[in-house]
Amino acid sequence: MLMAARKFGDTLCVVYCKQFSTDPSNKAVKVTDGRDRLMQCSFQRGDHHLTRYLLAKPDNVYVHEGCRRDYQYIRAQQSKRGLGIYYVGPVGTVGAVGR
Repeated sequence: MLMAARKFGDTLCVVYCKQFSTDPSNKAVKVTDGRDRLMQCSFQRGDHHLTRYLLAKPDNVYVHEGCRRDYQYIRAQQSKRGLGIYYVGPVGTVGAVGR
């Protein structure tokens, strides 16, 4: 089954493709110093769409701070605990595959 290409831009969080809003808990944060770390995590997770987007070196990359933290935290915990591969399903769902 072919997956539809994810759309990236200034109005969507690149991590989970959720819309930004004016609500302070849902605002956009521009990624500057953390681009390499975000790309490393996307590569390690097998998130090919995000990896290709970041490799294209877009001028601006925006995320929800909480999404970025969760995305990078899961990968860090996996490495520390040796837990196997994680997958990210629909928005807000994460699961482990194997051990």
